Amino acid sequence: MSNNEQNNGLATILAFFTGFIAGAAIGLLYAPNSGAETREKVRKTSTDVKNQTVEFAQQTIGAVKEGVQTLRPCQSDDTDSGDEMTEET
Repeated sequence: MSNNEQNNGLATILAFFTGFIAGAAIGLLYAPNSGAETREKVRKTSTDVKNQTVEFAQQTIGAVKEGVQTLRPCQSDDTDSGDEMTEET
């Protein structure tokens, strides 16, 4: 995956979360509830979003670590091939 594709993916994720938070905030502000009920909803929603963000970050870190682990053996193989080619010349 190129850096441009990674940046586009990150931008998409950021846009999604920004839209989600903005939509939730607008929905709560226009809801016909009392102040106490609205504050409780804001508190619950913000906690849920925080937990989802932490979970998503942990999954992403895990996927990156797995990707690095799968690339390391390939890197060693390529290095070994280069050493062999150097010895042949």
